[in-house]
Amino acid sequence: MLALDVCALNNKSFVVLSMHELAQSICNSLFVTIFMLKQEFIKRCDNQ
Repeated sequence: MLALDVCALNNKSFVVLSMHELAQSICNSLFVTIFMLKQEFIKRCDNQ
């Protein structure tokens, strides 16, 4: 019974960790995308 509880707990924390990592990578890609767009925008403004 105890072993089952430990497995369930490990699974739950693994899922939480995966969600956290997923959220972080999504934030990172968003940040990079925004940064790239901003650079592009600045370049276009400079060219005009």
